[in-house]
Amino acid sequence: MSSTLTPADARARLRELGPQVRDALVLTRRGRVLAGPRALAPAAKDLLRSTRAPAFEVATERGAVFAARSQRHAVVLLTRRGALAAPILFGLRRVLDALEAAQA
Repeated sequence: MSSTLTPADARARLRELGPQVRDALVLTRRGRVLAGPRALAPAAKDLLRSTRAPAFEVATERGAVFAARSQRHAVVLLTRRGALAAPILFGLRRVLDALEAAQA
């Protein structure tokens, strides 16, 4: 991944992780929206505050929510049913790593 990755680029890459991806949100570690729909921010922040895990998946009746965080950023991904957790979480981590490297 390029060292010039912007939050908007990161969101675009997250949306390309699979056909089940519905939307993606890139935030600062403190919860400020850098890319993605601001309407998702309150729920995303609540979810991120609910655990200290570096990455996790929450299943819903309509699909799943995946999230991961780094020292500076957090990403949240909404998917339809059928999304495979391992590739999605791997992709989240790669995008976060590239975003961190670009901001270093």
